[in-house]
Amino acid sequence: MTDSNWTLRFPRTTRCDGHAIYFYRTPLHRRFFFGLIKHGWWVAFLAVLLLSGCSDMQAEEDAAADLRDAQERAYQVAKGEMP
Repeated sequence: MTDSNWTLRFPRTTRCDGHAIYFYRTPLHRRFFFGLIKHGWWVAFLAVLLLSGCSDMQAEEDAAADLRDAQERAYQVAKGEMP
């Protein structure tokens, strides 16, 4: 065993040695899971945005008008113009 240099018999530069490390692709279900964890807030935001909808636009406009009136009344009371 004086000549036991295994790197000469099996060089470390062969493609099969580094193939599993350098070309490993994570399984699709893991990539999807970790992508959902990383970008899940976008999914939640889009779900709320798309599923809530604006079915009753007149009610939204009425609520906005009521809010504007309440702000105007509060401003007038703060200035002392209204009792």
